[in-house]
Amino acid sequence: MRKKLGPNPLRARSKVVFADVWTLPAPGADTTAPTVALSSDPVAPDGTNGWYRGPVTLTATAVDDVDPSPVVSAVVDGAAAAQISAPISFITDGRHTVSVTAGDAVGNVSAASSWSAKVDMTAPVSNAIVDEVARTVSFTAADDTSGVSRVEYQLATGSWLPTSTSVTVGPAAVLVHYRAVDQAGNIEAVHQVSVPKAGVTLLASNTVAVLSGTSVVAGGSVTLSTRVAGSGAVPTGTVRVTSHGVQVGQVVLSGGRAVLTVRAGAFLPGTYRLLVGYSGSAIYSASSDTVALTVLKASSITSVTLSPTTVAYGSAARATVRVSVSGLAATGVVTITDGRAVLGQGRLSHGAVTITLQSRSAVGTHWLRASYAGDASVGPSAGTAKLVVVKTSARVQAAAASVRASARATVGVWVLTTPSSIIAAGVVTVRVLIGARTVASGTARLSGGRVSVSLPKLAAGRYHLTVDYSGSTVVAAASASTALTVTR
Repeated sequence: MRKKLGPNPLRARSKVVFADVWTLPAPGADTTAPTVALSSDPVAPDGTNGWYRGPVTLTATAVDDVDPSPVVSAVVDGAAAAQISAPISFITDGRHTVSVTAGDAVGNVSAASSWSAKVDMTAPVSNAIVDEVARTVSFTAADDTSGVSRVEYQLATGSWLPTSTSVTVGPAAVLVHYRAVDQAGNIEAVHQVSVPKAGVTLLASNTVAVLSGTSVVAGGSVTLSTRVAGSGAVPTGTVRVTSHGVQVGQVVLSGGRAVLTVRAGAFLPGTYRLLVGYSGSAIYSASSDTVALTVLKASSITSVTLSPTTVAYGSAARATVRVSVSGLAATGVVTITDGRAVLGQGRLSHGAVTITLQSRSAVGTHWLRASYAGDASVGPSAGTAKLVVVKTSARVQAAAASVRASARATVGVWVLTTPSSIIAAGVVTVRVLIGARTVASGTARLSGGRVSVSLPKLAAGRYHLTVDYSGSTVVAAASASTALTVTR
């Protein structure tokens, strides 16, 4: 008659347990998914109407009850999901959405946590048109993101006043300052326009602008030199540079000249016509010139390092990828591949990302490729790193026990692996020894990492057992020993 064992027979190695069959307990299963918390900086929109007026950073924090380092993935602005290893910075105008999940080592995935933000960091652009006969100044304004809220004007040193269309001025000469405000609260730099005294005609001005180069790589810059001339005194006032209704820069004339640095980071690759406009003064009328600028994609260099560089089959290596670009921080997604197999994808933050490699590469040496797809301003590039995958280590467990001589002993064997997510497969052989001599043996194939190995009937006595696991293509061989007592 068989006696039932307690919950953990491995703890009773020194005790005699009368049974001809015994089994080993399975570990508790992890069925709890990680939790994800999202936080932003600034915590709340710093503009009006729910808009952020500067860069906003989103931080995702994942916690798991077992896995100390859950893998966090994000869907950003509708793109494909990719791992993130650092806060996500939003530095472009528009409406942004993020959905974040976290997964643990055994595949539990959290529910998605969502976040959204409206970002408008660009001030609106306004213009003024003078009607010298009607003695009016009309205003127009545009804003491509949040929209125009209002246009304001100021006469002399008076207060700023809102206007929707035009302002009527008296017969005296007057200098009108104006600016636009958008729905996010961005305030445009102040501009001015001169209205001459009634009956007085302003002198004509001539504006000539020259770029230091007609093309520039994204992340670089060019110098814009402007000269304003006229038939009278040296012109004074301001020069404003715009492109497609967006202000590129503004500078005050000095000696009739102005120099402005145009940074290519403000443009996507393409060809642009820059409008260089002189605002005019109490003496000179406004004038303008245009120059062409071509912005080219920047080149990138991708490097990848692995940690560790040698892993056991089923263990997760981490790839840290850095994409270097002169004058810019690369954005977008990096993909790690082993041949045609995709091991992971990650979203860059400040030009870098750490990716947990999810797929199980075969035992052997692998050259992994980190491919950066590029973004709107940066070209693609790739780097490689060597990963060595070795067999998973194994540990054999078999409990000591006793059996009566009238029964066949069955040895319960459990082959544990590190990492535990790999289930050992293959053959286990149990040998019965008296001294160094093998007097009996039994062989069986593992199923789910466990097996019961039957032995022939043995005479009464105490025997030494060796338990040998032969290993597999991904799990290393291992051995253990235990004892068997056969009673009458």
